[in-house]
This record gives sequence, structure tokens and C-alpha cells, in this order.
Amino acid sequence: MLAASELAGRGYPVWVGYRYRWMGLVAQRAGLRTVHFPLLNDLDIVSIAKIAALSKKHHIRFVIPTKVKEYWLGTLGALPAGARSILRLGLVRPIQNKWKNRWLYGRLCQSIVVNARAIQNQLKESGFIPPEKICLIYN
Repeated sequence: MLAASELAGRGYPVWVGYRYRWMGLVAQRAGLRTVHFPLLNDLDIVSIAKIAALSKKHHIRFVIPTKVKEYWLGTLGALPAGARSILRLGLVRPIQNKWKNRWLYGRLCQSIVVNARAIQNQLKESGFIPPEKICLIYN
């Protein structure tokens, strides 16, 4: 929410997608435009279609998912609209070397933003995430 508010304050058109009503209310109180998504699972077709449609309609250039489940939904929704997917990771956790993660982190997303050197190092140790995709940006 802090990043969305900061970007909007700098004049960028920002939309906040949410699943739970309270999150939408928080975003609206911050003066941000909101859109509800079901966000049921990694392959929630309704959410993917809504993200793609919103991105196309409003010429959204970047989709920035911030939760693991949203990484797939945001990325798959961004692709048909020609938007870039920039994943935001805020926790140190190992990324398992599975096909699903190799596709998402290694191929489908354009960038991964982290806010700590420890997270950056953990991602580099995965062996399948290109180091040039990992961007360290402190809060």
C-alpha cells in the first residue's frame, strides 16, 4: 500500500487489486483506484481474465503482484495485455527448483523486486533465477 500510494502521489495511474473488502477500503481511503479480484488459487481463470481485461482497457504497463498466489495470477493476466510482471518479495525463503518456479521466476516475470540483501542472495542461490532480474530496492 505504501508503494502504491507513493507511485500515485508521483502522478502514476495506480490500481490496487484486492480480494478482501477491508483491503479495498484501506486502498480507497488512501485515494487509490481499486478493483476486486476473486484470487482463489494459482490458476483462477476469472482473476486472470479480469487482470488481462483491466490491463488492456487502461493500458497498464506493469503488474506488481505482492503475494505468492498472486505471482501466477498477476503474471498470467499481464501477458495477454502486453504488460510486464514485476514480482515483489519481502521475505527470505528458499525457492524450490521445480518446473513451476523455474517458469515463473526464471522465464515469465520480467523482474523481481526485493527489499533486503538477504532475500536477493537467497534468490541468487536458487540457480535458476537470472541475477539480472533481481532488483534490490530498499523501502
